[in-house]
Amino acid sequence: MQAPKIKTNIPGPRSKRLSIELQKYECPQITYMDKDFPVFWEKGSGCNIEDVDGNHYIDLTAAFGAANVGHSNQNVVQAAYKQLQKL
Repeated sequence: MQAPKIKTNIPGPRSKRLSIELQKYECPQITYMDKDFPVFWEKGSGCNIEDVDGNHYIDLTAAFGAANVGHSNQNVVQAAYKQLQKL
């Protein structure tokens, strides 16, 4: 992953298109959306995130346990893969 780097306006054009698509199906009381949010993430590594428009961020949201182990932590990925093979 790269250091934080912004290539497009936030949200970028792909995030805006995905937001329009998501609004067709998602309950507005579940997912907050406005002209500046959400930004759709494409991939993560450690504390770094890349969105679908190629912008790079440091993840400061501390969501879904990523604050503890980081995104794409190989120990977690391997443990999940091992369990998925059993089920």
